[in-house]
Order: sequence, then structure tokens, then C-alpha cells
Amino acid sequence: MADSIFEQAIEDILKGDADKATEIAKRGIDVCTIIKERFTNSELSQLLSHKELLEADYFLFMRTVCHIDDAQHLYGVWCPRACVWLERAPSYIIKAESKRFLATMLPATGFSDEASFKENLINKHGAFTRYFSSGWKDDPLEFQDLEKLGTRK
Repeated sequence: MADSIFEQAIEDILKGDADKATEIAKRGIDVCTIIKERFTNSELSQLLSHKELLEADYFLFMRTVCHIDDAQHLYGVWCPRACVWLERAPSYIIKAESKRFLATMLPATGFSDEASFKENLINKHGAFTRYFSSGWKDDPLEFQDLEKLGTRK
């Protein structure tokens, strides 16, 4: 018996059961599922939680999308494949409402000033949904008030 959805689909394809393989594929055999399964079954899962992995994946997307000139073309932007499991704003975005935390996080974003980072994030975070063109995945920052970044002590 297969250990994962992915392995089950491969077994069904090899057995010639295309209908069953298609049914399994519709349930979500995709890169996101494979990443989650591999992470869950790896030693890395002993070092960090799945949520931390998702937040790191989103951070790489956020850092790269904020530095492109034209958000219409996502060339060179990190593709946040694992983030389909990210249900809400990453914890570091919520913590960045604190001026002190935002200042600590800022060097990792590649920006030297808070205003530029904030403006770019507000204007470009929506590009996230373009990686999920079927429209089934919401932007984790969609309901986050990014104007609040750096406003608390």
C-alpha cells in the first residue's frame, strides 16, 4: 500500500487505472501536497513546525516580490508553493506592527527604510494569488491592515 497520495496515484497509473488516478489527482496531488508530505516525514520537521516552514516560504516570496519593478511579471520572484497551507498573515507581519520588531526585521527584507518596505509590500503582496491561477487560494495578507506596520511602540 502507498504511503502518500502521490505514491497511490503513481501506483494506479502503473496499474492502468487512469480513472482512479484522475480522481486522486483531483483531490490535490500537486507540488504543495508533496512538499507538505515530504516535510512531515523528514527530520526537518523535528527542527521547526510546518507553520514556520510556511512562514519562511512566504518570507522569501515577500522579500523578492517587494524588490521587483513590475509586479505584472514575476520573473525572479520566489514561488511560494508551500504557502497554500498558510491560512493567515505570518506571525512576523503581525509582530511588525511593533516599530521595534519592524526595525529588527527590516535588514532581512533588503530595505533600508521602513517606508519603502511598507509601500512595496502594500502594493505588491497581491501578486501572491497569481501563482494559484485557478483562484482557489487567497492572499494571506488580504485582510491584514498593512498600514499598521511600525505603528506601535
